[in-house]
Amino acid sequence: MMTRRVYQTIILVLTSTVLILNFFIPISLAQELSEIEKIEEIYVTT
Repeated sequence: MMTRRVYQTIILVLTSTVLILNFFIPISLAQELSEIEKIEEIYVTT
C-alpha cells in the first residue's frame, strides 16, 4: 500500500516537472533569440 503511494507521488512529480520544463524552455529560448536580435540590431545601426 505504501509503495503504491510512493510510486504515484514520484510519477506525479516527474510529470509535473516535465510539463513545467516544456513550458519554460521555449520561453527562455525565445528570450535568448530576442537578445541576439537586439545585439545584431545594435551592430547594424552603429
